[in-house]
Amino acid sequence: MAFQLWKQIQKKVFAPVYLLTGTETFLIRETIHKIVENGFTEEEMEFNISSFDLEETPVQIALEEAETFPFIGERKLVILNNPAFLTAEKPKEKIEHNVQMLLDYLENPSPFSIVVFSAVYEKLDERKKVTKQLKRTAEVLEAKKMKDQELVAWVKEQAELNGVSFEGDALTRFIATSGQNLMLLANEIQKMSLYVAERKVITEAVVE
Repeated sequence: MAFQLWKQIQKKVFAPVYLLTGTETFLIRETIHKIVENGFTEEEMEFNISSFDLEETPVQIALEEAETFPFIGERKLVILNNPAFLTAEKPKEKIEHNVQMLLDYLENPSPFSIVVFSAVYEKLDERKKVTKQLKRTAEVLEAKKMKDQELVAWVKEQAELNGVSFEGDALTRFIATSGQNLMLLANEIQKMSLYVAERKVITEAVVE
């Protein structure tokens, strides 16, 4: 789940390639945010982070950026949005992607770059060689709508990340009151964590 991946990132343990896929955009955005927050200083953010829309730019251009040494610091981040060639969808624009170059890159990723594929799609085309290779090579996050048990586990993990825990029926009450919007849940957990900063326990009364 996202929590385990986020813990690695917070320890500054980065994979050379990430595949963030699914329609739960909060998980994808938050994962990228945590990579930026934990991997780069403010000065490095300005020079060492690049973002490409693969519906407008060929993947080989983005890979060339990943293979260029950082201007300052020890690493760079290259974000590849909308990699529709990983799906069965027809592209909106006819862009000539050099998929073989991507396959070659995945065999030997740049040691100083973090490449993130942000694939906000319901599903990828598992029949394609490039999709199979990317899933084998990358650290994969499946950002999809959670089942009830997964949501409970995720809320507990979010509380842990904020240094607090739920007491008794407070967690069940919190989900029943707040719904399943992950961004809303994360924001409310953060607010409650600040409120119980000394006790570090969220009770049902705090939720109310």
